[in-house]
Amino acid sequence: MSRTLFFLLLCCCWPLIGLTQQVVEKKPSRNPELEGIILTYHADFLQGLPGAPVDFKEGRSGGLSLSILGNLKFGPQSNWSLAAGLGMSNRHYFTNIQDWTVTNGLYPDTTSFKNKHVVTTLELPVEIRFTTKPKGNLKPFKFVAGFNFGYVIGFRHKWVQGRLVNIVSGDASNLALIDWRPGLNGRIGYHRMAVSGYYGLTELFGGSAVYRNVRPWSVGLSLTL
Repeated sequence: MSRTLFFLLLCCCWPLIGLTQQVVEKKPSRNPELEGIILTYHADFLQGLPGAPVDFKEGRSGGLSLSILGNLKFGPQSNWSLAAGLGMSNRHYFTNIQDWTVTNGLYPDTTSFKNKHVVTTLELPVEIRFTTKPKGNLKPFKFVAGFNFGYVIGFRHKWVQGRLVNIVSGDASNLALIDWRPGLNGRIGYHRMAVSGYYGLTELFGGSAVYRNVRPWSVGLSLTL
């Protein structure tokens, strides 16, 4: 009885199995040459800090960037393409230099041994991409260079007051921060993974800052979602 019931169920389901197989076969596969949503984990540094060199552990902090881009190929068979879109980044800048912010009393005097700036930026990335053609099991390589036009939409300052890493939030004002954040960005990768870099074209702080000519830069790992 059980064999007969199994045979009848198989006869009834067989057309559905064939239809499902056709739908799966007709579903367009994801184009491995395109990058749409890019998530980047980066380490953020500062160039031009005066005084003693900043230790690696105190001069680096992890941040995240997320970008959504549309990709326009220069031709059906071309390896070159132009991409543009919208993104957001959250960058963290550490230093072990005391009171490196402003002179106008924006931040009170403190015995901190480490300062941290957290900068959130809305970004408009534009990129030129060169993508190799996939061959067999070999996925495409990508070489990307572009310009990133950003504007600061959020800013926090923190300082650490003791070796117990007691982090206290500071003034949320960005009076000393330059809001416009243009920069250069690039990626070199294979398939969905890439090594990324970013270099800011403007100084981090404006005229009321103690230290001038301090520019941000980052290195990271990018994942195409």
